[in-house]
Amino acid sequence: MKKLIFILLFVLTGVASYAQISPDRYNELLKKADRFYRLKNYKTSAQTYSQAFKLNRWKASSNDRYNAACVWALAGVPDSAFFQLNEIIKKGNYTNYEGIKTDHDLKSLQNDKRWKPLLEIVQQNAKKAEAKLNKPLISELDSINVDDQQYRSRIDDIKSAYGINSKEMKELWDKINKADSINLIKVKAILDRDGWLGPDIVGNAGNTTLFLVIQHSDQQTQEKYLPVMREAVKKGNAQASALALLEDRVAIGQGKKQIYGSQIITDPKTGKDTLSPIEDFANVDKRRAAVGLQPLQEYVNYWGIVLKPRAQKKETNPVYLNGDFETATEIHDSIVGPVNVCKGTGTHVDFTLPYGYGELVNSAWFKFTMEVDTTLVFDIVPNYPHDDYDFLLFKCADKDCMNKISKNEVKADRFCYSVDLEKNSSTGLSESATAMYLGAGLASSGYVTPLPVKAGETYYLMVACGYPNSKGFTIYFYNYWPNKPKKLKSPPIKKAPLPGNKPIVLENVLFESDKTILLKESDVALDRLVELLQKNKNMTIEIRGHTDNTGDEKTNQKLSEARAKKIVDYLVSKKVEKERLSYKGLGSTQPIASNDTEEGKKKNRRVEFVILKK
Repeated sequence: MKKLIFILLFVLTGVASYAQISPDRYNELLKKADRFYRLKNYKTSAQTYSQAFKLNRWKASSNDRYNAACVWALAGVPDSAFFQLNEIIKKGNYTNYEGIKTDHDLKSLQNDKRWKPLLEIVQQNAKKAEAKLNKPLISELDSINVDDQQYRSRIDDIKSAYGINSKEMKELWDKINKADSINLIKVKAILDRDGWLGPDIVGNAGNTTLFLVIQHSDQQTQEKYLPVMREAVKKGNAQASALALLEDRVAIGQGKKQIYGSQIITDPKTGKDTLSPIEDFANVDKRRAAVGLQPLQEYVNYWGIVLKPRAQKKETNPVYLNGDFETATEIHDSIVGPVNVCKGTGTHVDFTLPYGYGELVNSAWFKFTMEVDTTLVFDIVPNYPHDDYDFLLFKCADKDCMNKISKNEVKADRFCYSVDLEKNSSTGLSESATAMYLGAGLASSGYVTPLPVKAGETYYLMVACGYPNSKGFTIYFYNYWPNKPKKLKSPPIKKAPLPGNKPIVLENVLFESDKTILLKESDVALDRLVELLQKNKNMTIEIRGHTDNTGDEKTNQKLSEARAKKIVDYLVSKKVEKERLSYKGLGSTQPIASNDTEEGKKKNRRVEFVILKK
């Protein structure tokens, strides 16, 4: 799926708010749709996009409509795919001809009689847009952008290697300041002569460069051009999200609190990153959503900053379910939750199990029917890391299954009453597990073995809470739908290979598309790596990030390096010594499969580690 968001920097990424409903609700639906896409559950992904658009009075950005078109195409519903494409091509003047022509997600549409005329419109749009571009000025701004970014891209590496107050860091900043002073002279001349030019004249990259140079200038210059940029935003010649960053920087320079929470400061003594104080903190996410910035916590995750809970904000409670053998919630989604089962007391029932008795109190019951022959794998992930949830899984096709199960007439195919607090108390069916059943108590694993299943079989899943104040859970099914990958969870790390062996791919480490934000599903694989490092105290490893060949190599290298660093940050947060870890980004330079197919690209988008010392 190709993303159409014009990314300025990491700080400007996010979903633009078109929402008439709550921006948080709209963005949450978009994230859920993207997760279903990653799980190859295309139909549910498309329906989730439609749900978001409907709640938003059918208003949506070009980016969101394009992604919706992709999943409708992958789901085999061409009419809906063409509808979304028409919305952005005929009405929105979409211009990325090469992008849409080569997008593998849209391959199923290429034999449709509507495809060629649509491409011709895109090509016409592109020619019209190109005719207005000032190519000499674009070339000049491209050169300025390279000068602006080439030294700044090294800040994190120099800081990690030598420290924030080192001689090397000072030398780097001298180079940055010299480049900034030269760039500022050039950009001021452009702004004073031509005004704040929009993407239609200087392209998106050129428009971004105007902002970057002013953002990196002195306080007096920022204050001079702030009103100019405000007018540019009103005319559509600059992004509101970029203006928000400049507003914050000017406010801080005037001794005020920032408004949008975009500015991160580094403590010169400790070298730790933290947020500069924010005005009206309780409503900062509303302001961020209004200008197209992502929620603040997602933004500061890049720096490893955890926001303090807001006392004035009420916590959103999960939906409560209490089956009590009366009803089972029928499910069709790959992601179920968050739900909770601890509000009431529930019926108390003892099950006769291979390891004695298992009791049921406060139960949530779910029912689902398999659509394909596969191996069932799922995670039950607590919303609060140390909550304890147990589960039993039964195969039953009778009409009175709930009654039979309550009378112990149906045996559990899998159950787990143990908990591993060091693994965030997650439980479920895992390919790395060795036991079919686990009784009550602490264990080295909260998982039992996967279950081979056949199409048409019906299963009942009971989830029970162990603590009265539990915060709920979410279930992630990985092999439920026909289109699901056969193996999403990473295999167990049984033995550390010797230095010099091939890199080991972390197969279930997932990021949000085009971002460095780790998805929660990644915890299981990363925690196994933590366990490996904890058992081998002298081991040192290198994390390597890789991408496919979509986009330019410079962007791919930066993204792959930032993702590799994110893995290192996660390991450090789990008490792994930073000195034992290193990272690098290799972009698309080391593919392990062909980039000519979507499946090959998926394999190339990976994170792996190499053991440097055992």
